[in-house]
Amino acid sequence: EPATLGDRVAELATRARPLEVLVTSNEDEMRSRLGEIEVAAGSVPMPILRDAPNLRWYQHWYAGVDRLVGDGSPASRGVVITNNSGVHAESMSEQIFGLLLSLARKLHVHRDNQRNRTWGKITMGDVYELEGRSLLVVGMGSIGRRVAELGRAFRMEVTGVTKSGRSDSGVAVIPPEELPEALPHADVVVALAPLTKETERMFDAGLFCRMKPGSIFVNFGRGRLVDQEALIAALRDGPLGGAALDVTDPEPLPADSPLWTLANVLITPHTSGFTPIYLERTWPMFMENLRRYHAGEQLLNVIDPEAGY
Repeated sequence: EPATLGDRVAELATRARPLEVLVTSNEDEMRSRLGEIEVAAGSVPMPILRDAPNLRWYQHWYAGVDRLVGDGSPASRGVVITNNSGVHAESMSEQIFGLLLSLARKLHVHRDNQRNRTWGKITMGDVYELEGRSLLVVGMGSIGRRVAELGRAFRMEVTGVTKSGRSDSGVAVIPPEELPEALPHADVVVALAPLTKETERMFDAGLFCRMKPGSIFVNFGRGRLVDQEALIAALRDGPLGGAALDVTDPEPLPADSPLWTLANVLITPHTSGFTPIYLERTWPMFMENLRRYHAGEQLLNVIDPEAGY
């Protein structure tokens, strides 16, 4: 049977020795023990991480660490940051393809018609198939590799964009500097790059103008990868045929944002990592890192503060 929260806490208390374990979501309680915190894990508020003078290691419960690096961050004063890279690949890739299939088959249109009890017909030209379409995946981490794998299962032509220019996934890859030349040939562009100084607002008006007429833009990375006004313009006036967004800038997306009312946009509220087995996937990595921490060994998924991921 799946472990209960009590089981997890008991296991943690044993494995953490000689460290004492405090399990709480109360920031005041955390602050009352601020000077005692050596290891932190979960989703700890930034003020606590910033102000804990003896913090040595923080196991972040999620993948994105843009707030944990840079000037004034825990990483900048030598705190080792590890993340949960790898645990989101399945849930996020499935949600990406769920939205892509909805856009391709107009499933969202049919759902709206169903609510209105309307037998709304579409034409043959209103839908398309993913097979044979070109998929460009920007960011080939664990999520990008799984998206590429699913793309190939749909018999799409897949290309990855990765800083190293190398791939162990069997997918053709290009470096970021070749992205502008690749965009005019891509039917679907999926943004999964980490947010760094180099990638912030990388998808600007210049890149959107180069995208293929009718193409789909997907952002499941970070909202600030995108110049949102340029995205809105590209959706309204071309060349984009649609967008699927799990992240926006800012979040929550303001009620007056045009993105809410554009018919060719599907939005989910940063939920693509959600899964009922999140803890089951996360826990073994945390336990292994805790063992390594006590043994003085190299931790898994250590963030490079200079790279930002």
